[in-house]
Amino acid sequence: MILGFIVLWIIYISYPRKKPPPPPEPSKNQKDALVIEILKGADTAEIAKREGIDEEKLKQWHEEFLNDLLHYAKHRSDIEKELAEKTTDIKWFENVCKEYIGEDWKEKTEYDMRNR
Repeated sequence: MILGFIVLWIIYISYPRKKPPPPPEPSKNQKDALVIEILKGADTAEIAKREGIDEEKLKQWHEEFLNDLLHYAKHRSDIEKELAEKTTDIKWFENVCKEYIGEDWKEKTEYDMRNR
């Protein structure tokens, strides 16, 4: 009886177990919000502990945020020009849809649901 228990115990501890999946990666907006907290003076270690994130990961997001900010600052006029062009294209598309599909084109095509 004891030998059977020992054998079962050995099998149990040596049996491979599935590790729980890692938590999902936060969205870019969530990462940026945490970095902005740090830039406003919050303690990195406290945020990392509160969010259950490795402090090094948080520092990496901080660095990425600053790099993105520098890229935007260097290319601001080009980015804003591209945004204006896309905004113009979207307005044109919406007007064409309104003309050919009707005033209720957004409901018919579920347009607002696709932009989420």
